[in-house]
Amino acid sequence: MKNISKIILNPKEVLEDSKNKNTLFFIGNLTKNNLNVVVKLNTTTDKKHPENSVMTAWIIRDKNLKKLREKNKIIYKDE
Repeated sequence: MKNISKIILNPKEVLEDSKNKNTLFFIGNLTKNNLNVVVKLNTTTDKKHPENSVMTAWIIRDKNLKKLREKNKIIYKDE
């Protein structure tokens, strides 16, 4: 939980979710694996949900990160 805000503020890369509209994957490095934080963007003037939302987060291996990169568009990558 403590790493989620750190990764959202300073991600190593951001991918656009090809299956879900207005959803991004914020990827950050942990000691042995990676953390994928899924964020739903609010792109309308929805008064009920006026802010972006963290939907979920999970630890992924490098192999799974490679698959995410192949299936989704890279928006940002920290070099």
